[in-house]
Amino acid sequence: HIWHVDYIRKKYKGVRFILITRGAQDVIASLYKRRINKSLDSLISCIARYQDDSIWTIRQKGNKDTIIVKYEDFILNPKKVLTKIFKFMNLKYEDSVMNYHNNKIDWNGQTKLIKTDGLGEKNHDLLRNWQVNQRIYRKKISWNKIIPKKYHYYVDHFMKDKGNRIMKKLGYKNIDVFYKK
Repeated sequence: HIWHVDYIRKKYKGVRFILITRGAQDVIASLYKRRINKSLDSLISCIARYQDDSIWTIRQKGNKDTIIVKYEDFILNPKKVLTKIFKFMNLKYEDSVMNYHNNKIDWNGQTKLIKTDGLGEKNHDLLRNWQVNQRIYRKKISWNKIIPKKYHYYVDHFMKDKGNRIMKKLGYKNIDVFYKK
């Protein structure tokens, strides 16, 4: 939806946006992981998608109707981040929000709770449905375990220039942490 924020803002007065960002390598790896075609062209497409989506997110910084949340902050301290979001939305935070996983959600028309590999559109939808029905958890698989070693140069090259600048603009302070393999 990031590509349609300006349109939504014009069409619906008083709307608020909660934009989620995440470390570049992790996003690129996540996009790559769900590709059926694991070629270099596919990886380059994932890098471009991260870059383009992030630039649109950066353009929203400073708008009073927008809050940008780092995924990593949310995973480490969901209550703190949700309290901030609720305040932004002029809502009262309640601890019961953290029990969301007790209420089954059918995401994108999916009714089965099946953890798939996420490859292809159907398996991606099934995986997302399974994920939104789980408790918040941190399962960290390093990006360099998902993207083949022969392609690491391309991710590293992106990070040393554009990726680094993007992450700084998104509020990431200790970029060197993301370079560790």
